[in-house]
Amino acid sequence: MLRLILSPSVGGTAGYLYDTAASIASSGGEAVLIVPEQYSFAAERIVLERLGTADAQRVEVLSFTRLANTVFNAVGWDKGKRLNEAGKILLMSRALEQCADKLNVYSRSADSPAVVRELLSLNEEFCQCAISPEDMTAAMNNMEDGLLKSKLADISLVFSVYDSFVSDGWIDDSRMLTRLKDKILESGYFKNKTVFFDSFRGFTAQEFGVIGKILTQADDVYAALTAPDIVERDSDDIFYHTKNTAKKLIKLANSVGVPCAKPVMISDPNGNPALDAFSSDFLSPEAEVFPGACGSISIVASPDIRSECAYAAAHIKRMLRTGEYRSRDIAVIVRDEASYIRPMLTALAKCGVPVFEDRRQPVINQPLMTLVRAALKIADTGFDTDSVLRALKTGLCPLAADEISDIENYTYLWQINGSGWLKKWESSPDGFGEITENAAAELERLNSLREKVVEPFAKFRGKLKDNDGEGCAKAVFELLCELDTAQRLKDLAIYLEDSGENVLALETERLWDTLCSLLDVAAQTLGKTPVKASRFSRLFDLMLSTVTLGEIPHSLEEVTIGSAQRIRPIAPKAVFVLGANAGKLPLNPVQGGMLNAGERERLAQAGIETAIYGEDRVAEERFIAYTACCCAKEKLIVSYSSKSARGEELSESEIITFIREHFPQVHQTDTLTADKIDLVEGKKPAFELTAALMRNGGELYESLRKYFEKDADYSGRLASLDSAAEGRTFRIDSRETATRLFGMNMNISPSRAETYYRCPFSYYCRYGLKLQENKSATFDPLQKGTVIHFVLEQLLSEFSAQELSELDPDERYEKIRGYLDSYLERFLDRSQRSKRFLYLYERLARSIDAVAARLADEFKNCEFRPIDLELDISHNGTIKPYNLKIPSGGHINISGKVDRVDLAEIDGEPYVRVIDYKSSGKPFDVSDVLNGLNMQMLIYLFTLVSNGKARYGDAIPAGVLYMPAKASAFTAERGKDLSKQGNPNDKKMQGFVLENADVIVAMEHDGDGVYIPARIDKDGNIKGKTLDLGELSKLWDTVDENLVNMGEELHRGSIPALPAQGKNYKEICSKCEYWNICTHENNMPARELDDNRKLGEGDEEWESSGRLISSTR
Repeated sequence: MLRLILSPSVGGTAGYLYDTAASIASSGGEAVLIVPEQYSFAAERIVLERLGTADAQRVEVLSFTRLANTVFNAVGWDKGKRLNEAGKILLMSRALEQCADKLNVYSRSADSPAVVRELLSLNEEFCQCAISPEDMTAAMNNMEDGLLKSKLADISLVFSVYDSFVSDGWIDDSRMLTRLKDKILESGYFKNKTVFFDSFRGFTAQEFGVIGKILTQADDVYAALTAPDIVERDSDDIFYHTKNTAKKLIKLANSVGVPCAKPVMISDPNGNPALDAFSSDFLSPEAEVFPGACGSISIVASPDIRSECAYAAAHIKRMLRTGEYRSRDIAVIVRDEASYIRPMLTALAKCGVPVFEDRRQPVINQPLMTLVRAALKIADTGFDTDSVLRALKTGLCPLAADEISDIENYTYLWQINGSGWLKKWESSPDGFGEITENAAAELERLNSLREKVVEPFAKFRGKLKDNDGEGCAKAVFELLCELDTAQRLKDLAIYLEDSGENVLALETERLWDTLCSLLDVAAQTLGKTPVKASRFSRLFDLMLSTVTLGEIPHSLEEVTIGSAQRIRPIAPKAVFVLGANAGKLPLNPVQGGMLNAGERERLAQAGIETAIYGEDRVAEERFIAYTACCCAKEKLIVSYSSKSARGEELSESEIITFIREHFPQVHQTDTLTADKIDLVEGKKPAFELTAALMRNGGELYESLRKYFEKDADYSGRLASLDSAAEGRTFRIDSRETATRLFGMNMNISPSRAETYYRCPFSYYCRYGLKLQENKSATFDPLQKGTVIHFVLEQLLSEFSAQELSELDPDERYEKIRGYLDSYLERFLDRSQRSKRFLYLYERLARSIDAVAARLADEFKNCEFRPIDLELDISHNGTIKPYNLKIPSGGHINISGKVDRVDLAEIDGEPYVRVIDYKSSGKPFDVSDVLNGLNMQMLIYLFTLVSNGKARYGDAIPAGVLYMPAKASAFTAERGKDLSKQGNPNDKKMQGFVLENADVIVAMEHDGDGVYIPARIDKDGNIKGKTLDLGELSKLWDTVDENLVNMGEELHRGSIPALPAQGKNYKEICSKCEYWNICTHENNMPARELDDNRKLGEGDEEWESSGRLISSTR
């Protein structure tokens, strides 16, 4: 007999159903409880708790799948290999590929993974709906020609091929219930048994078929449904879906001649007036306003999903902390899993709440699967560097982490890809330049690592060439064996377990078995079918998309979290429903897949009932919302967010509106204005709150701060917060530590001083921590400048100024080309360079020749002659380093290289100037030097004057000049001297010269200022960028003071993120490679430069040492 048990309360039938089962078991009878798959664990727990160990053995808890397996085992029918989801998708892909040329609608999509998935989904739906191929053929025969008929023809053809593959020794779970229906009577499994169906919202056509057979064999069949009655109403009825299920069950019982008892109506109110009123009138337009207090229902509004989850997690922790509820009494229900599950799990973890997630996790991004996918990509497309590194970084290959980093750095440096992995690496690990002894040793080590990486994957790639499905699967397994992946996975699992990550450790152990199962399926389903590497790679991804890992609850004391569609909490006392936004709960269903709602309607008219769609889907979603919101026994908290995870504006759900209108005394909370103390439910959220309150302070902030100051785990983090709040005033507290880091005696270059005064924190990162950004060896402006320097050095070394000015232009150009070829062979490894690189390199010859022509023309009009090129200032160099004493202890030694040193004798006195080649403009402003910037060439000039007497005599500084080492593009006229053509600005050097007419004329005979930044006008007055010896003395003092001050500040550990900001120093942070460490923003403090500052200004007691004045004769 069919017995319907009805109750409008979610779970309201449980008491009656389990009591009946207990009565049967206690009297010696046998019962079978059939529940949805995800509810089986909970059902077994309830049976054990209610019936006790002895009687529980008489009640078997099954899902439909477990029932099928049980019956098949009983009748001895389980012939064939079980086809899992991975096998199904492979066979469906093969079927689609095989009949692609015969398809009309889907012919161009035969290789699309999405179409394969859609076809498999539709096939399973048709199986569940008991739609046979004959049904489809009959429907097509009665249809007019059109898109739907063409679709059905394609689908029918693909399904027939798929069925032929399945019939070749496979058992498809999708058809299991169809077979089960035919075996139930033969098995006699349900004779003398009472059957209970619980927690189902509805049944598929397949399941109805099985139920029909059970009805004819079992003593009684009880079906528990959530509905107040079976009176039919329109689709707006919340219980429309379950009432329709009841109607179908009664019809089914009548069709097999089984009587139906009068439905048992159970009224199981919570005893909570507000919750009872809410469930009985849920979303009803006729609901009356609830007059009393309703502390059992709450509404929470949040600005975003993260805040919503954080508030809910803190609320749950407070319930546990105060003893109001146990973890098992609480359920968190969402409808939008993608947006809510991760943030909520994170929030609960921060609060230290034990949680069971009722969701399975995909495995496609697990390290083992990533390794195989990367290997297959290599087999398909070659040694793509991204794929190789992806494989190495899984940690499942025989390379250590630092070795992988070294490999990555080298491949990035030289942009190695594809066949570059198969050749011996010959370029220096240090970039462009000659290979030093250390670099050669490192290169040998890197090549050894390269061979270790390439060998197994190259062998694997060879095996996959012209192989079949079975062979490809075998090759994958052999690769993993060669890499010793199984042992590495075990080691990883042990490490995770030792680290307290037991869940991850268990997942890691299961991954190997999962992969081996996938390879077995691939070998068995593809067999000897020829499969290219690219095809096998796509098929493997398809298989992975079907595999998920689930977990069972670790203990009975866990909060349950899951989707409203699948979660089955056991009589939860407190329920949190998150994401109650319009269109999200109830969900506005979107009919996707291969058949739209209109096409399904036409099929229904043709007698083919597919899965529910249209209004029925809407009705089901309203029922899902009902079960989510009305399963709480004592407390219901419904929350919503104002913005989605993507920042889209959201509005509240009709559920929120309904509660507000019909429960006017409901407790409402806005997390923006709520008392922040409510969030203090765990150290992590409390510390996050401390950070959030830091700007405005307050009593709560001070209390939290005092707590964390005493906490050893958080005091350091609090100090970091303080540092951040103070505008990134980074510093090293210990002078001893700072001195050890930067050195008591500092050996620096002028460019280091420039870095410090641009931003001290940048100096700390680069020269203290020695952090360097990965850069590829590209022919960038810096490298071009190096080449130009080399060529000009070679040219001026081979030819004197006089010889260069008289050199034939064609000969000069050929010389330049020769120097470029020499540099290319010595430092750039011509054989390793691309055609594009060589093309850009060759173009340099004309540009450098234009600069050389300008040099030759200048030398014709200049008394200054090059004395030194690439002058080495160092302890072992031509000139000793510039040395300054730091008052607090130690010295600063400044070394470097000067591009060019020119000397001239004027009235018997030696005058020296320094030249710096610049491929881009370099303005010179005294104000920059006074601010500690642009001191490099002045430091060199003063070093030559003080330490170069043996080489230059008592030389007088004549100036600092920045020579343009790059000519602007112009159309040259044949037969004309290049030096007379082009942009005049390309000839003028930036910098300054000594304010001395004789010096200016010595630099440029006519004094017109064509080449230098100074001139003599017609009245004999000096114009332009000049400094007299007194001003130079003051600058010298200022440079010394700046350098000593830098040394003192570094020894004190002062390294603030305080970028310089002035007319010549703009947007420093945007070009800084350390910005993502200090995260300095535009509105944060910067060192504002006084661009109008002049020598002597702002210091009434300014006194120059007069060192230059006193040394002149």
